[in-house]
Amino acid sequence: MKNKTLFLTLMIVGSGYFAAFSQLNLSIFIRGSAALLPLQLVALGYVLYVQWRDHTLAEQTWRAKEPMR
Repeated sequence: MKNKTLFLTLMIVGSGYFAAFSQLNLSIFIRGSAALLPLQLVALGYVLYVQWRDHTLAEQTWRAKEPMR
């Protein structure tokens, strides 16, 4: 149920975003760039999260392998 709700929410937001940019009177290059901006931001956020998570896990692993004093 959770995935279905998320999917429907993303579809509604995506449709609204598409409709809003279709109404704007911009050059085709700017319209295409602006339409892809949310995807680029999500990809950047995902990459930064994965790097942060891997760095945190690596630190925890190294702490666990340190000899006890």
